[in-house]
Amino acid sequence: MKIYFLLAVFFVSSIAGIANAADKPAAIQLNVAAGDVSKQIDAILEAAGTSEYIEMSKSERAELSEKLSLIESETLDAAAVESTQKQVNVILTEAFADSRLVCSKREVLGTKKKQKTCMTVADKRAERDKTKNDLNQNAVQRMQSGQSLDSNQ
Repeated sequence: MKIYFLLAVFFVSSIAGIANAADKPAAIQLNVAAGDVSKQIDAILEAAGTSEYIEMSKSERAELSEKLSLIESETLDAAAVESTQKQVNVILTEAFADSRLVCSKREVLGTKKKQKTCMTVADKRAERDKTKNDLNQNAVQRMQSGQSLDSNQ
C-alpha cells in the first residue's frame, strides 16, 4: 500500500514539475523560415524594450538592430541569413537569461529574521565577480607587503 502511495506522490509531483516548466516564459526567437519576418522583427524590438531584456547592453542592442536590419533588407544569401538569425537568437537568449529575477532569503546578521533580496542573474554575477576581485586584490596586497595570507597570524 505504501508503495502505491509513494508512486502516486511521485507521479503527481512529476506532472506538477512539467506544468511549471511549461509556464515559464521563454526568450523571443527569430524564425525566418516561419515567414512574415517584418512582424517578427517588430515583436523582437518591442520585447527588447521590456523588463525581460533589461540587462541587454547598448552595444548588444545596437548589434541586434544591425543584424535585424540586415535580415530585413533581404540582401543576404540563405546561409548568411541563417547565420545572422542564429546570432540574433543568441543575443536574445543570453539577455533574457541575464534579466531573469532571482530572489533569496537571507538571515539578517544578529537576528533570526530573514530578509528577501531580489536581483537579476547579471547583477548576481557582477556582485560575485566584484567579491572575487576584491579578495584577489587583498591577497596580492598582503603578499606584496610580506604579510601572511593566514588571518590567524
